[in-house]
Amino acid sequence: MIRNFTPTDLPHVTALFGPETRAAAGQHLERQLDEGARLLVYRAEGVARGCLLWRVQAGQEGARWAVLDHVTVSPSWRRRGLARRLVGRFAEESFQQGCVAQVEPPRSPSMAATGFLAALATWQIP
Repeated sequence: MIRNFTPTDLPHVTALFGPETRAAAGQHLERQLDEGARLLVYRAEGVARGCLLWRVQAGQEGARWAVLDHVTVSPSWRRRGLARRLVGRFAEESFQQGCVAQVEPPRSPSMAATGFLAALATWQIP
C-alpha cells in the first residue's frame, strides 16, 4: 500500500537505509521535507518497504516540474515491482498537480538503480 509520508513514518523509512548511512539519510529526508519535498511510502505488513522522494520545481515559462529525487526499496523486497509502483504513483500525483515529471540522475548510483532509471527514461509519463 502506498501512502503519503507522515512524521511517524520517519524511523521506518530511515531503516530502509544501511546502518552506515541511516543517520545521514534521516537528516537529508527531514531537510528535504522541511523544504517542501514529498515522500511516498510503500508499506507491507505494517512496515515501510520502500519510499520515493520528490519535489515540485518551477520550470521555464511557468511550467511546473515534478522532480523524482530518490527511490529506495528494502533489499529483501527488491525485484517485486515496488519501485515501479512508487514511480507510477509519483507520475499520477504529479500529473494531477499539473506537473511535467522529470527523473534526476542518481548521485551515487548502484547497478540496480542505474538499470532501473535507464528503464524509466523510456517511459512516456502523461
